[in-house]
Amino acid sequence: MYSSKPSVGYGFHGMDKKAALSILIQDDEFRHSNNLYDWLGGSIYFWENNYERAIQYAEEDKKRKYSKIKEPFVLGAVLELGNCFDLLDQKNIDFLKFY
Repeated sequence: MYSSKPSVGYGFHGMDKKAALSILIQDDEFRHSNNLYDWLGGSIYFWENNYERAIQYAEEDKKRKYSKIKEPFVLGAVLELGNCFDLLDQKNIDFLKFY
């Protein structure tokens, strides 16, 4: 069939406000997350079409002992999905069974 879906999506990333503003003015860039609880591996995570969940995540993360989040904030992005590991696609779900 196809290996990629020609579409874009709206993503929301919960993070610290100072870090987000630094990304917006291009003084910094997103950094890959490498936490033990990142069940999909090291990456940059976005909540698709879900601002509320992104801010909730940032507020929850702020409570962690070693959190870098001082002021919860959400940075939105338009993402070109391209070649993604879509967990709504059965072939990808089947792949996870063997991985």
